[in-house]
Amino acid sequence: MSQVTLKQYIKYLFKVDFTFLTYFRHHPFTFVRIALFWIVLYNETRGDDG
Repeated sequence: MSQVTLKQYIKYLFKVDFTFLTYFRHHPFTFVRIALFWIVLYNETRGDDG
């Protein structure tokens, strides 16, 4: 990965983080539900691997 691509990637990550924070401020409960869903999903897939 070249430096320019890395910079763009970091910039993109910050943009996504900012969008997430803005969304979280307006929809905290929806965000928590999505987070819980992903945690459960992650645990399920990890259990299958083990």
